Amino acid sequence: MRTVPIGKVQVSRLAIGGNPISGFSHQNPERDREMREYFTDERVHQLLREAEESGVNTLFARTDDHILGLIHDYWQAGGTIQWFAQILYDTEDAEVHRDWIKRAGDMGAAGMYLHGGATDFWHANGLYDLFHEALELMRSYGVPGGFAGHRPAAHAWVRDEVRPDFQMCSHY
Repeated sequence: MRTVPIGKVQVSRLAIGGNPISGFSHQNPERDREMREYFTDERVHQLLREAEESGVNTLFARTDDHILGLIHDYWQAGGTIQWFAQILYDTEDAEVHRDWIKRAGDMGAAGMYLHGGATDFWHANGLYDLFHEALELMRSYGVPGGFAGHRPAAHAWVRDEVRPDFQMCSHY
C-alpha cells in the first residue's frame, strides 16, 4: 500500500480509526454499547493483524487506559502497527493533556494529535498558549504533532498560527 509522510513517519494511505474500538459511534448509546461488546481485546488484535496483513500500518486512537493496554499487548505479541495517539483533554483540568502526551510518548506513539473537542474548546476560549505548548511537548518525543478539530475557524487559526505537522478532521 502506498504511504504518505507525516513528519518523518510513513503512514499508509488507509488507516484504522479507534472510535469503533472504543465504542464511539456518534450515533446513539445503543450503537456505542454494541461496539464495546463486539470489540473485545481478541477481536481488536485480530483487526490489527488483518490490517497489517493488508498493508495498513497506522492506527489513530485515543490515549486512555483501554487503548494503551490493547496496544501494549498487541506490540508484546509481535504486532507492529504504529499508533498516532489522540491526546485527551478535560475542560475542568487544563493539565490532563500533558499527562496523556507523556504517557503516549513514553509508550512509543509514532505521532500525537490533540482531540478535536480540545482544539475547538481552546480556540473558542482563547487558550492560544496551550496550542503552542502542547505542540512543543508532542514534538519533544521526536514525533509529529497535530490537531484534530471540527470547526473551520479553529483549523484555519491552527494552520496559520501554530503550524503543526498535520491537522485532522473526521467526516461522518
